[in-house]
Order: sequence, then C-alpha cells, then structure tokens
Amino acid sequence: MRSMLLALLISPLLCSAAGCYKPVIGVTGFACTGACNCDDAGSCSCQSGQSCSLGPADGGSGGTDAGLPSDVTFNCGAQNQCSLACGSGCSATCGAQTTCSGSCGANCSYSCTGQSSCGGGDAGVVSVGAGSTVTCDGTSSCAISAGAGSTVTCGGGSDCTLTLAPGASCDCSGTTTCDVTCSADGETDAGCALVCQDPASTCRCAGNCALSCGGGRTATRCPDGVWKCLAPHGSGC
Repeated sequence: MRSMLLALLISPLLCSAAGCYKPVIGVTGFACTGACNCDDAGSCSCQSGQSCSLGPADGGSGGTDAGLPSDVTFNCGAQNQCSLACGSGCSATCGAQTTCSGSCGANCSYSCTGQSSCGGGDAGVVSVGAGSTVTCDGTSSCAISAGAGSTVTCGGGSDCTLTLAPGASCDCSGTTTCDVTCSADGETDAGCALVCQDPASTCRCAGNCALSCGGGRTATRCPDGVWKCLAPHGSGC
C-alpha cells in the first residue's frame, strides 16, 4: 500500500517536442513549454536561441505563490526568450543576450548577465519576493521589483531600474546606473538602502532611502526630493 501511495505522489517527468511537464499529485507540479530540457530534480534549461516558459503544471498563476511551483531551477543562458512564473525557492539565470520576464516568490535567486534584458518595456517589471537575491551584471538592463529584505547587486556597466520594498538594498558599482524607488512610506515602514560605491556609478534614490556614496561624493537630497551622489559643493540636481 505504501509503495502505491508513493507512486501516486511522485509523478514522472514527461517531455515531448512541446516541452516538459511534471504533474505532482497533492502539490503543484511544473511545466516548461518550448525548447526545454528538464530533469526530475526540477531543473530546466532552454536550448540556445529558443523561447521557453516555466510555470505551474495546470497553467494557472493566481498572482501569488499559491498554486505556483517552488524550488525549481530555470536556466536561459544563450540568446533566449524566457518567461518565469514560480513560487518560493526558485532560481533563474538569464545570460548571453537573453530576454527574461515574469516573477518568482520568496527566497528567489535571480541572475541577469551578459548583455541580457530582464524586465522593462513590453516585458514589464520582473518581480521577486521577500528575501530574494538578484544580480544584474555585464552591461545588462534590469527592471526589478524586489520584496522586503532582498539584496540586489548591480555592476559591470549595467542599467538597473529598481523598486525596493522595506529592508531591501542595492549595491551599485562600476560604470553602472542605479535608479531606485523605495516603496516604504517613510512613516510606518523601514526604508530601503542604496550603496553607490564608485565615482563612475550614477545613483539616484527616491522615497524613504538611505543612500551611501563612495568616491568622495556626498548623498544630497535635491529639490525634487530625490537623493543623488554628488561631488561636494557640486551641481547635478
């Protein structure tokens, strides 16, 4: 009887030319449609130059972690078009001139490198949940909304447009542009933090923001209420 129950609960990974599908009775399975290669451990890769979408096995979303697959790895590493709809504990890699969109829940690991584009324009904003880790590097373009307590690292000449929830932070280095909006209301919520390490970095932060500036620059609040890193007694507001 126990072996029969296990067989029902743990369903095999089913793949075809249309993609991969893992139904799991009792919990949410996942489906990767398009040119996907997946394994039973919950790791999927998109074939070079192809389009792939990863989401719940039943095709639903619901807009929250409920009903979404969790603890899935999605790799889009070579000129892909990829869309992600994932719950908590997921990992997504977008590299080598890949375009990514979608969202993942709490404790997500999200990487956008190698002249890739993650969010922005028609793709909308990529959303990651609380406690997530995001990397935007290698002259990539990232439009990210990060949940409370998340950490975002922007470098390598990338362009980051971020909305950060209370307690989230961004580290901006190199010839990178970081445009941050803190979603905290400044009265009842903790703010977010932006660290602008290098003189070559361009940083601005709106809302209840703690801005730290390196390279001899000073955190200055401009007349429009936006914080910027400016040279002492310099202009730039």
